[in-house]
Amino acid sequence: MWPLVVTSALFMIPAYRKRKKNKLLAAADLTTSLVSMNYWRNPQPGIRRTTDFAVAKGNFALHHIVAKPKNIYFDLLIVPCWYMSKRKGKNWVKWHGLFHLAVTAGMIYVQ
Repeated sequence: MWPLVVTSALFMIPAYRKRKKNKLLAAADLTTSLVSMNYWRNPQPGIRRTTDFAVAKGNFALHHIVAKPKNIYFDLLIVPCWYMSKRKGKNWVKWHGLFHLAVTAGMIYVQ
């Protein structure tokens, strides 16, 4: 799943941008990127998948704690992409890649 490894690597962009303003969010974004890349390089059920889900959900919660109400509008883009990727149709990889891109945009916007 190399396209998803690449889109997971994009989470490093907001991590880099936040490194001076908000070290906690920067660390969360970097951790999410590395854990997600590790999972998507060979997606199999097990500890890597469980860790990816836990870290991603934690990062989502952390960003929503820090987010201002105007930041929540990114959810209108993130949630449909996530939902479509969960349906496991023939285009689920594209939808999940779009989900990663929308999450990256949301991470950048929440500082």
